[in-house]
Amino acid sequence: MQDATTKLMTHSADELLAYASQLATLQPGDLLTAVNGQRVERAEVDVARHVALLDEALGALEVRRGPLGQGGSSSVYEVESAEGRRFALKMCRYHGGAPGTPASRVDQRYSRSIVCLQLLKGQRNVAELYAHDRYPDPLHGHQYLVQELVPGGLLVTDWVKRASPKLRKLVRAFVELAELCSVMASKGICHRDLKPANILVIPEGTPKVIDFENAT
Repeated sequence: MQDATTKLMTHSADELLAYASQLATLQPGDLLTAVNGQRVERAEVDVARHVALLDEALGALEVRRGPLGQGGSSSVYEVESAEGRRFALKMCRYHGGAPGTPASRVDQRYSRSIVCLQLLKGQRNVAELYAHDRYPDPLHGHQYLVQELVPGGLLVTDWVKRASPKLRKLVRAFVELAELCSVMASKGICHRDLKPANILVIPEGTPKVIDFENAT
């Protein structure tokens, strides 16, 4: 994380750790000078919970590659935990703004994507959600999530070109996607952006939907 190309947004590992240290000294109701210099009221924040999550989800993770991708509102990095497990860490480039502003609308869509991932937890064709929060301020900061890193995943179109799967395997993959759409519909989820760029296929042929930022 020391290299400038492996920063999360504009924040280095040292800044993240410094922020965690600041949080550790706070009590509910205190004021915090965040990394960007803004002061935010913390009265309603469970500081201990946020410190623990920040330490677990960011402080203990090291960026290995990235950005892996740049969407319309977020950047994705490959990160590794102290135990050697690898994840995809996605951070929104917008923070919560005043109601009705473009930043606020993007933030609301990002919140909805997290709700969708929670509703679909355990579905084999959806990249699993492990953790989520905001940075640097847990009320209005940039949202981020820690998600399953799809091992050896290829975009579905690249998988077809490179793996040349037999027709039965190809049909099976699309049947699984159709069944996932049925599950989503049963939970009131409309993906609205189911395209090759949002579908990774692992070597054995299982498709994984990785992005729900446009879902309603």
